[in-house]
Amino acid sequence: MIKEPQEAITAQEREREALARLAALLQAGAGVRYMDATGEISELPPSALAVLQRAVPHLIQGEEVEVFPAQTDLSTNEAADLLNVSRPYLIKLLEEGEIPYFMIGTHRRMHLTDVLEYQQKRAEQRRRGMEELVRLSEELGLYDNT
Repeated sequence: MIKEPQEAITAQEREREALARLAALLQAGAGVRYMDATGEISELPPSALAVLQRAVPHLIQGEEVEVFPAQTDLSTNEAADLLNVSRPYLIKLLEEGEIPYFMIGTHRRMHLTDVLEYQQKRAEQRRRGMEELVRLSEELGLYDNT
């Protein structure tokens, strides 16, 4: 992946109050305005609004945020790190067709969007599996929902 050197963005504790106020403005949606360095007031474009609506809640929680173009390509190491799996396990997923990949010379590469789609699919499968376990436990009287 060709990536500019960048660090994850983390909000300092002292910034969180201001971020909470910003989050409230962003929730209102369209019509959010800002003042640039020259004093001119402009409306925040919808694309910038969408990015901020996704990023600011994570910053408020103290989580790190990174922004990548959707067309970003990942190496196997980067994709394994993103999915929090070992590189050999990722290679197995690629070879089983779970995540599309392409070759650049002898190196496998994946589109970031494909890796994120797989991550979302796995999260949904885990959620459904947990719901099924709860349902079965309730049927067997092993789980009290109250």
